[in-house]
This record gives sequence, structure tokens and C-alpha cells, in this order.
Amino acid sequence: MPEHLTTDAQKQNTDHLQLFKLLVDQSSDAIFIVSPESGKVLYCNDKACSNLGYSREELLKKHVFDYALNVTTLKEWKVLVKEVAASENHIFETSQQHKDGSILAVEINTRLIEHLGQSYLLSFVRDITKRKESEALLVSNVEKIEAFMMALDDKITVQDQNLKIIYQNKAHEKLQGSHLGEYCYKAYQARKKACDGCLVIRSLEDGKIHKRETSALTAKGKVHLEVISCPVKDPIGEIIAAVEIVRDITKHKEAAEVLRNTAQVRKQFISTAAHELGTPLSAILGYAELLNNAKDYGSFDQEQQKEFIDIIHNKAEALTEIVDNLLDISRIDAGQFPSMEKEFCDFGPTLNNTITHYDELFPKHKLTITLPEEGLEPLWIDRNKMVQVLENLLTNAVKYSPEGGDIELNVKATYEHYHFALTDEGIGMTDAQIKRIFEPFYRAVSEDPDVSGLGLGMSVVKQIIKGHQGKIRIEHKAPKGLRVSFTLPRKKQETDS
Repeated sequence: MPEHLTTDAQKQNTDHLQLFKLLVDQSSDAIFIVSPESGKVLYCNDKACSNLGYSREELLKKHVFDYALNVTTLKEWKVLVKEVAASENHIFETSQQHKDGSILAVEINTRLIEHLGQSYLLSFVRDITKRKESEALLVSNVEKIEAFMMALDDKITVQDQNLKIIYQNKAHEKLQGSHLGEYCYKAYQARKKACDGCLVIRSLEDGKIHKRETSALTAKGKVHLEVISCPVKDPIGEIIAAVEIVRDITKHKEAAEVLRNTAQVRKQFISTAAHELGTPLSAILGYAELLNNAKDYGSFDQEQQKEFIDIIHNKAEALTEIVDNLLDISRIDAGQFPSMEKEFCDFGPTLNNTITHYDELFPKHKLTITLPEEGLEPLWIDRNKMVQVLENLLTNAVKYSPEGGDIELNVKATYEHYHFALTDEGIGMTDAQIKRIFEPFYRAVSEDPDVSGLGLGMSVVKQIIKGHQGKIRIEHKAPKGLRVSFTLPRKKQETDS
């Protein structure tokens, strides 16, 4: 190769190196190249010198742990190098000590590089003193308004541009624990990078407020949350952080669900009530018309007339029961118990008679009753209301046990109460159905056309038991069926009239 061409190439390379050095020295970030083994500074640019107050010659004689406050020994330096080696680039905040003893807040982005078979540690060091001052001012301002926010029980964090948590209010700390200085995605989601669709990132990028609803599972069950992200700007309008507000809206969601369920249940009630009321009314009107216009349909003998009258009477009783239940529900909605006419009565024979009656009506089932050996003491109760309770529970047990099976009423005595437990071997109920069974108009299996009813019975039953100062409970019975248990006090209560 001609000598003049070699000289030109060398000159070009020299020019490129000088240009590169000029660009590096004019960088707004300090740049260090350091030996991974010893921590000795091998290269530093002009910004590194001005940040720390040393000349280049002075810095090139120093080790990182001579001025860095996060590593103060060679042992700590080697630990840091291992952390850097484990990631493509390692970003963290720390402090460095100026030659005059003052402290400089910095953000370091460092990585290992290879050149001609030799490893070097390259670090870009940014002075974040102004940013830290802005963050401190921000946190101070947030603390001033926290007293107002605490009244709303909102959970608040402030995150910097790297999603590092620089502030948590007490409500958030109580919910999530203290995670100051940690990256939010690592602290709360155990992730290595930011969550998809992160609202804070969106606010940091576009400077707008963003909002969404989400849910989370906690030890107390599922909670519904509203998350709001707001950008935070410094005095010159640059975005320096974002405030994230987490609001528990579980009660609002549950209330909305109740409203939806109530509307659906009442709509269903109107349809069901029309059917339940219409069926006995049709029978009453039909048989009454037969009796009233006997000459048009041929004569009816005395036995047929009695049969028609019995049907009319039974259907009228069914209507009366529906109306009574509706009146009871109306009183309950008005905050009143169903009217009670209590007296001391021997309830044992009533229990036996009721069970025997149902046993005869439904031969597919085997109904039994077990009373205490000493029998029952006279109870201060409304006999008719308690018969209503028994009939409702027995009817449900039969209705939801289409394949038959045993139905047993077991009564046990304790010092203060009698405990009644009615068990069946029917289709049972889900936990969600059990939770709602005492709601007026709720029917657990309303989709079954063979199962009739308005969904009022169990609500009335609960209020009757409550009106007797007792408690009622429904639970699963293994391997299938339900157990409905309730208590009645053995003595007249002071609150009874």
C-alpha cells in the first residue's frame, strides 16, 4: 500500500478518535471506565471531573470506593460487579462524595463490556440533585394533603420516572407494606419489568391522567379497585414523577350488584306471583262457576258438590297463605317483625302431628322426628307462626328432594335453648345460594319449572325465628342435602310481651 494512503488512513482514524473524545467530554453525563477486578478508574470524561471536583490525573489514581458511598471496600465492589454481570445493564441510585466533602445524588447506568479479550465496567453517571430536590418538594406537598386524602382512605404512591417508589402514604403502607426505594412492579407483582398497560408509564409518557378499574384477591376475599395515575411536573413543566391513587370500590360494586339482583328478582317475582296467584284463582272461579250454573252442566250429586267446595276452600287457603307472606314481607321492609301472639303451649304434639301429616302426604319420603327423652317443656311461642316455620321447612325439604330420601327433625336440649335440626337428602344448595336464601323474593332454583313458589318463605321464616329470640342457620349435609337448624329459648325472654 502506498505510504501516503497509510498516512491518510491513520490521520482519519486519529480524527475520528478526537471527535469521539470531544463528544464524550461534552456529554451531560459523567462517564467512567473502571477495572472490574480492582475498581481502579481507567478513564473518566470532563463531566466526571467537574462532578467530583478532581482533575483527570487525580481521578485516574483513585478507585471507585474512594468516592462512591454505595461501595466502600473492595469486597463490596466485587459484590456489585457480580450484580452487574447478572444483568445486561444495571441501573440504580446512590451518592458520591465531592472532593470538598459534599454529597452528590446520582443515577448510575452501568454494564460490563469486552474489548480485545479484556473486561471493563462502563458507567454513565447522571447528576440527579435537582430531581431529588424536586422529589423532596413533591413529597413534602403530598404529605401536606395526605391528611385530607386519608379521610377518603385512598392509597397513594409517588413513583419516579423509573417506576421507583419515592413515597407511600400510611393507608397504602398498611395495605401493601413499606416498599420505599423499590420498583413498583417488583414490589407488588414480583415481576422483572413493568406490567402491561401500566397507567403510571402512560402518564409519564403523555402527561395525562389515566384511570381504570381492576380487582385483586386478598386474604379477605376479592376486592374491586379503581386506579388513577396523575403526572407530576416541576416548575418548568417537565414530568418528573407520577402519583398513583388506589381506591377501594368494593362496597360500591357490591351495592350495584345488589341493585341489579334486586331488580332482576323483583321482575321475576312479578312473573312468578302472577302464576302463583292465578293458578288457585282459576280453580276457585272455575269450580264456583260449575256450582253456580249447575243446570247448564248437568246436575251434581252431593259428593261432587262437596269435592268442588273442598277444592275451592283449599285454593282459597293457598291464596290466603300467599297474601299473609306478602303482608309479612311488607312489615319486614317497614322494620317490623311479623305480628306474634305468644303463649305457653305444649309444642311436642304439634311437632309430631306435623311430621306425621307430611309423612302421609309424601310417601316417597321417610319423615322421622327425634325429641329429647324428657320431652319438651311448654314454650313461650306463637304456635301458628311456628307451625308456619315447620311447614315451610318441610315443604322445601320435600320439594328439593325429588328422588325421595330421609327427612329427619332432631330436637336437642341445652341449658338455655332447644336446638331444632331438619336434614334432608335432596339436591342441596351452593354457597352462593345459601348466602342469599333469606333475601325476599329469592328462589335458589327458580329456573326449574317444576318448583313453584314466590321466594318469600325463608325470609319470613328467619323473621319469625328472630321474633322468638332465636337464630337460624343453613349448611351443607354430607354427602348430599341440607341441614337447616334453628334455636328457641327454653324460657320466656325479658323482651317478650
